[in-house]
Amino acid sequence: MQSSFNNFKSLHIIRGLCALIVLIYHSKFVLWSGGNLYIKEKGVNNFFDYIIFGIDMLSSCGNQCVLLFFVLSGFVIYFSFNNSNKKLGHFYIIRVLRIYLPYLFSLFFGVVTLFIIVKLNSNIAVEGIREYNSRLLLAYNDLSISSVLKALFFMQSKEYAGFNFAYWSLFHEAIFYLAFPIYYFLGFRVRIIIFLLFIVVYYFLRTEVLYYQLYFLVGMFLYDYYKTSRKLVAQKNFYILILVLSFVSTNLFVKMGYRYFADFSALIVITVAFDYIIINGIKKNKYLIKLADMSYSLYLNHLAVLMICYSIFNKLLNKVIFFERYPYYLGVIVSLVLCYVFYFFIEKKSLILISKIKEKWS
Repeated sequence: MQSSFNNFKSLHIIRGLCALIVLIYHSKFVLWSGGNLYIKEKGVNNFFDYIIFGIDMLSSCGNQCVLLFFVLSGFVIYFSFNNSNKKLGHFYIIRVLRIYLPYLFSLFFGVVTLFIIVKLNSNIAVEGIREYNSRLLLAYNDLSISSVLKALFFMQSKEYAGFNFAYWSLFHEAIFYLAFPIYYFLGFRVRIIIFLLFIVVYYFLRTEVLYYQLYFLVGMFLYDYYKTSRKLVAQKNFYILILVLSFVSTNLFVKMGYRYFADFSALIVITVAFDYIIINGIKKNKYLIKLADMSYSLYLNHLAVLMICYSIFNKLLNKVIFFERYPYYLGVIVSLVLCYVFYFFIEKKSLILISKIKEKWS
């Protein structure tokens, strides 16, 4: 798998960019009243307004970016296990450490943040204003030992503990880790049968767990495809055009409420990106690499940071709803800075520990 191995690390840049889009998506939800409410209250009055508003809407595919995480996980876990000693005990030890050490910090940070923020600024946790405020109140009232214990297994009570609703994806990630030995050892042909079976069962029963497993399996299929050297199927400009069109289409389908079209369009994005990056490679950029490195910490902690930002802006502006864009812009910047700090002091330390454990095994 020479071509894939040479450009393997570059794939993590996709994870970083997806995490950034998820951050922007959630920052709008927390710190900006956009969409239909913005049009109703503020209006889009000129060409410049349409351009800015259109750019805002291009970060509407947060859920689809999580699906891309799933595809990447399927590829990366398959790659890592296939190039390891293939001992399941070692696999699960590494996965638990990799996921849980940063996660436990995030859970603690989120719970403490929620408790303090609402205690100090109770007027932001209220019913009847908008979805975020209502759910904030629900999460605060639901805060308990029981909700925290459920969160340890990536399960939500009425809301996820600490009101970190990004945790939903970790449950499906955990299901994939448990099912991975079955997917791996049964081989490619059986994986195809499992994939088709999941589609049929989901069609009739709408079992979301099976739906999300499809994306992990797509990641494994992509690895199977790139085991041997491949060539680009077209010129570089073709890839850029398809990426742009499919990314825009994904956001349009989201805004139109066509979930499955949006998900399929996102699959086109990830497939084209895989093909170009793995075969052709991309130039290294230190900022994109840092974004990729911190993507897990960014995903885990950004909602708690945005909650803090929301409380501060509420105090400074004496508003519960913000139609100005700068609060959500600043929320993105503050989240990037603080989450990089969390990455450096928490996640990076856990990675060093994992490296030492792997050295002992080798």
